Amino acid sequence: MSEVFGNLLRNAIRYNKQGGTVTVTLTQGRLAVEDTGIGIAEEHMGKVFSRFFTVDKSHGGKNGGFGLGLAVVRKICKKSGWTIDVESKLGEGSKFTVEF
Repeated sequence: MSEVFGNLLRNAIRYNKQGGTVTVTLTQGRLAVEDTGIGIAEEHMGKVFSRFFTVDKSHGGKNGGFGLGLAVVRKICKKSGWTIDVESKLGEGSKFTVEF
């Protein structure tokens, strides 16, 4: 769980806008990490959990990362019997939800 939470939180911070917010909600059987960052374009939503995929290619790697974090998160969730879902709107932010 700490690896999943850490990756989601780091991404929410890394891809947020200056002055943006990150909200973490933990309830019975559910973790949600939401940010007001750059968001993910609709055409990229199917690839966000793929290895080596990053949504922020236009910044020349400014935000760092190799595109492995969400692939690792998905793998951990799958092995643990959990589900992970993402909702996002370009320019408005993203919300990742893990049900366990």
